[in-house]
Amino acid sequence: MKNNIAVQIGSGYGDLRKSEKQAADYILNHVEEAAELPKTGGAGHGRESDLMYGYMLDRKEGLDAVPLNITVTTERMLEETLKNLPLKTYRKAIDALRSAGIVIGSSEMGLTEEEYNALAPEEQKKRCSEVSDRFLAAGADKIFYTMDDLGEFLLG
Repeated sequence: MKNNIAVQIGSGYGDLRKSEKQAADYILNHVEEAAELPKTGGAGHGRESDLMYGYMLDRKEGLDAVPLNITVTTERMLEETLKNLPLKTYRKAIDALRSAGIVIGSSEMGLTEEEYNALAPEEQKKRCSEVSDRFLAAGADKIFYTMDDLGEFLLG
């Protein structure tokens, strides 16, 4: 069991997001405890399924079903969001995304979040200014420093 968990985690570790890697690291460092965890996600109440990313994972389907189930669940969530989103807000979001530059975290900046955060504040400001100038030169109508700034613009 211990080796099986490590092999499964190791085979997909490089594709995991930061938070998923933290969970994987914890499991790898506590394999014995992880093997003893209940096999249901709480909502299953002892059934042979787990709640994962908003859908029920049937143990009979196996890991091969996970990508498709995540895709289908994400699609449903987006559809529900669009149904509840006023058309005006939706249009504003599309227009903003078509012509905006998001500075921090962009490939234009060329730094990971960790690398950016390690910079001195003056260097961060300088890099943001340089990236903003490049976005504007390329035709961006609006500059957002973070995704949170974009969210505030759309909702505010």
